Amino acid sequence: MALAQRSRKNCNALSKLQHASLDFLHPLFPVECSDQRLERPDLAHPALFDPLSEGLRLLSYHLRTMNVCLVADGTLFWPMDGSTPAWPNLERLNVTFHVSTPSGSWYFHGLPGIGATTGYEVTEDAYPSLVDTEADQDDDDDTLYIDWNEDQVTVAFRVEPNEATLSPFLTAFAKAAAQMHALTEVTLWCPLRFYVDKIGEGPYQGIDTAQILGVESNMNKELAWGIACTAPGVRDPWQQYSDQRQLWWKVAGWRPNAELHSLLRQIDSVKHCGGLEEHWDDEQERQRFCDRDWFLMWPQRWDTSLS
Repeated sequence: MALAQRSRKNCNALSKLQHASLDFLHPLFPVECSDQRLERPDLAHPALFDPLSEGLRLLSYHLRTMNVCLVADGTLFWPMDGSTPAWPNLERLNVTFHVSTPSGSWYFHGLPGIGATTGYEVTEDAYPSLVDTEADQDDDDDTLYIDWNEDQVTVAFRVEPNEATLSPFLTAFAKAAAQMHALTEVTLWCPLRFYVDKIGEGPYQGIDTAQILGVESNMNKELAWGIACTAPGVRDPWQQYSDQRQLWWKVAGWRPNAELHSLLRQIDSVKHCGGLEEHWDDEQERQRFCDRDWFLMWPQRWDTSLS
């Protein structure tokens, strides 16, 4: 009985929550310092979707602002049961999503033949024993003097959009954003790195980084890939004003297919039926990835202390 009362109390409290800022990737740098050639665990199996993404979508229904950084799938935006959700109060949204998915696949890939493409099933053998074993002491001895910063292997090459996973994710986002009728600004982006110095022989040996990134050297750049949108009259982080909706495409040389492009152009179009200004990188800069500071500036402007 007491548990049921606490559950109802928690549900009532969540329904009154207006602002949420949740970072499941903090600190980001060690999260990125991994070997992208390796398989990642399928954290969703045996479910067909990611429970965390599903739960955060349910949380977002009552919010006014949401800033979230996570490993996500499309259920963060759209349910799998065919229902149509609504966000009557959501005004500002920032989603920073990891380059991998909860099921162990990837939203971005590199050159063909490099790295795993799907995740591996997590079995009971992956979990440690509930009692002490001789192997525990051996593991302690083996790892006691490891310098994790010195011994880690960072290989990051996934900067090319993977249409099979990314397009459905963006479609779910676009469908959801069309139901956010109070929306004034939204950003959806993925932090990327390109660091292949330790990848050894193969397709990346002697690669011209400028051909891939549009930067002069392979310096483990902190890059970003994503989109941003504002309602008419909303100033961007650089205080630029427009009386029309604005849509920024920070996607290097990638372009959406016609159907996805149309969906993304409809963001905030129900409330504001006027024109839309689309900002693409100009032709000279088309292959350039933007610095991630461009996206980090958006939620930093939010002041929710008085609202």
